[in-house]
Amino acid sequence: MLSRALSRTSSKPKRNAQSPVSLFVVASESIAEPSSHFPTELLNIVAFMILPENHADTRASFRAIASFARVSKTFRQIAFRNFLRSLHLLDSACWNGIYKMVSMHQTRNPDSNAFTLLRTLATDTKSVIDKCTRLRFLRLQELTMFFYKEGLSTQHSTCLRLFSNLTASSSTLSTLTIDLVPRIDRSLLSLISKTFPCLKILSVSVTGRLTSAAQECECWCCFEDVLECSVHSPVPETYSDVSLLAEAFGTALTPLSQLTELRLGIFLSDEYIIYDHIAHQNEDEYIANSPSSCEICENTFGLDVRAREVFASRTISSKLSSLRRICWSTFFCRSEDGAMAGNAEQRQESSGTHFQSGRVEFELDGPEGTWQTRRWRTLP
Repeated sequence: MLSRALSRTSSKPKRNAQSPVSLFVVASESIAEPSSHFPTELLNIVAFMILPENHADTRASFRAIASFARVSKTFRQIAFRNFLRSLHLLDSACWNGIYKMVSMHQTRNPDSNAFTLLRTLATDTKSVIDKCTRLRFLRLQELTMFFYKEGLSTQHSTCLRLFSNLTASSSTLSTLTIDLVPRIDRSLLSLISKTFPCLKILSVSVTGRLTSAAQECECWCCFEDVLECSVHSPVPETYSDVSLLAEAFGTALTPLSQLTELRLGIFLSDEYIIYDHIAHQNEDEYIANSPSSCEICENTFGLDVRAREVFASRTISSKLSSLRRICWSTFFCRSEDGAMAGNAEQRQESSGTHFQSGRVEFELDGPEGTWQTRRWRTLP
């Protein structure tokens, strides 16, 4: 009726320009409900916090994430990334299994670039040397390699084979640890500097071989056999004095323009000191102990060795402008006031039980760049 009435009076009602526009919202059953999915980014963070890290045992680490990985595809991908971020390879079979698993994932997900997920790797040389070409796919940030199965005659060739296949990690590796190596010399440090120029922390150690051997057998005879198979004290046989050693090492490390921390596991005391210690201790003690627990050695050689350590630290740091901390293995762990590092109970327990060495650490401090001793401690 209204439309008819309007048609009789006017063709169309005029609308005021100032009239408000009405918006009608109609309820509909088809509106989608809010998603119940937990954000993947947050799930990644939670998984990173709760999933255990069994870095010392890759097999145990894999078992720990197995149930988590069965929940869904998303959980499986998160578990996979969590598992790969840090690995400790126990043997070649473990290395083969990891490579096969990652290769299968890469085949199913061509764009994933799964090999780059591995950021931290710890392994001994024998576990990876036969299939070392696989290392080419990795872009590591931290690498730890144990050379306890290498000898003086195989060390260099092994390093060449391994490092030549780690070129993809040359621009990403910031921390390198080479432990239980038979020898530290200029050629090894030069090879490291050339292969990994972006290192910030470098640790290379020989002296761990001595403490490991002493824990297996504490007699002097077996211990002397280990001494002959490693260059634990390069002075004076390899380098006639500490100044030549420091100059050679500093020059070899010069390409490491970002290096802030250097740990060298060698003794700067003369090589004969350990044999002199054996000579005056072997009469009374059958079990091998070290000059660190010998008052005769401490009084005779302690101050001279400490002066060598300070001198070598200053010489090397003069060639590495970024270096802020340097560590050496040492037999003499007395602090500047003359007291042995550690408390009385620790010293009593370490004395005469088995061979031990220590570590002295110097840190650059002060406006004039002076080196200050920051830590003295005896290490088992």
